[in-house]
Amino acid sequence: MKTLKDRYEDVGSRWRQDFSSIRRPDLFGKFIDVIIDNAEFESAKVLGLMSGDAGLELFFANHLVGLDKKVELDILDFSPAMIKVAKSEGIILRKIIGDVRSAKIESEYDFVILKFGLHDLPREDQPLVLQKISRLMSENGRLILIVYFSPSREAQVHYNNMITLKDELVGYKSERHFATLGEIVDMVIKAGLKPKIKMLSESKINYFKTELLDSGSRKAFSAKLFQMNIFAGIDDSLGIIHTADGPEITFPLATLTARK
Repeated sequence: MKTLKDRYEDVGSRWRQDFSSIRRPDLFGKFIDVIIDNAEFESAKVLGLMSGDAGLELFFANHLVGLDKKVELDILDFSPAMIKVAKSEGIILRKIIGDVRSAKIESEYDFVILKFGLHDLPREDQPLVLQKISRLMSENGRLILIVYFSPSREAQVHYNNMITLKDELVGYKSERHFATLGEIVDMVIKAGLKPKIKMLSESKINYFKTELLDSGSRKAFSAKLFQMNIFAGIDDSLGIIHTADGPEITFPLATLTARK
């Protein structure tokens, strides 16, 4: 069975064709004020962890350049195919291929961005990565954490089961874990940081349209979800829309900032 790294290699090799909509560039502008948060600086070192194509990180760096700030941007991802997609003009960009858990990073950063990556880590690794981020932040640095989360402890088991099942159906070993928002805030605090929840929203995800699912996998996934009572375990108020391609399921989304 393939690993999560293999999965992102597969996704990265097809990024421009099948997965370009996942970047959600329409959302990037909404994050700028949240990220800057009244910070005063002439230059900034920015680190994007589990960056994928680094769409948000590059958007942010270019915004700072437009304000006549000097910017250095480092991005780290364990998928060469994903990180290859990131392209920059006029910005000092350093690409690091490595696992966020084991990569040796010596610099200090004014901004550290971790978007949509926390849930890809096993449960036991999530607090360790946040502690590592805390050590990488400069004295006045800040963390920008954009996360999908489980809406409640009761729904958590269903969300995690659903993701595990989807990954296994397309041949990948899944160790992903969707913590609740309360658990995420607690991990950030225990990492020695002071978090603020800046934005709460939601994202509808149709797993039948994405992630390399063929028609056979879609049918198997649909049958298994109902057999496991997944939908019965997720509150209807969160939104489950049945479409011709299968159900779209709401994942709550939060943007947090944190300082030392």
